[in-house]
Amino acid sequence: QPGLIPLRPLALGEIFGSAVVVVRRNLLPLGGAAALVAGLSTLVTLGVLIGSGSLQTYADAKWVEDVLKGGMPPGGILLAAILGLLVSTIGGPVIAGIATAYSGAGALGRDGKGAVAERLNGRWPQLLGVAAIVGVAVCAGLMLLVVPGVIAYLIWVFAAPAVVMERASASPALRRSVVLTRGHRGRILGTVVLSMIIGAVASAVVSSLFGAILGATSTVTVLVVTQLVAVFVGGLTSAWTGAVIALLYI
Repeated sequence: QPGLIPLRPLALGEIFGSAVVVVRRNLLPLGGAAALVAGLSTLVTLGVLIGSGSLQTYADAKWVEDVLKGGMPPGGILLAAILGLLVSTIGGPVIAGIATAYSGAGALGRDGKGAVAERLNGRWPQLLGVAAIVGVAVCAGLMLLVVPGVIAYLIWVFAAPAVVMERASASPALRRSVVLTRGHRGRILGTVVLSMIIGAVASAVVSSLFGAILGATSTVTVLVVTQLVAVFVGGLTSAWTGAVIALLYI
């Protein structure tokens, strides 16, 4: 174990614990990048809601009851949800790629300074291209009864790390991820889903606390404030999930 990550198959607790260390050691750049993605997703969602005149309807949440009864959400809310999801699914591989650079440096006993610049020097277009391909495929699959999106995610979850660590271009990185995940997709799914659930619960708890503090303020104000809080909390949790993916790749 030359660095913070044992170079052997890791137990689930070791993966989660090492991911915390990766985020803590690189909190500003990694957490900042993840918060930027979360902020863009929130900005797009709120922007579409405002532009379509659906913000108050969304904040009141009465449309949820109609959906539970078998109805469809209003068009503006549906579009806002889809575009917000698209930003998140494209940003996720980017965060995983950045986290892989730091995790790789940590595995070799380095402090991570300059790791992203070294690994991604002149390679940002490749990373963003792979992220766009994976993000669009996953988002489209999730809208098609969810399962196709999950399959696409599991097949290509290591494409961004392959771009960063193996200097692969888009097509080879996608093929490389297919090879690396083969035979391990069930365990990858369990690990990533658990990390996402932990992050979602943490974000929901913190947002709920702020919502309770605001009390009887208008529903729109509560919505905007809780969304802004979720950006920062979600930035930390998505950075951690990216580090988990990076460790699974390593």
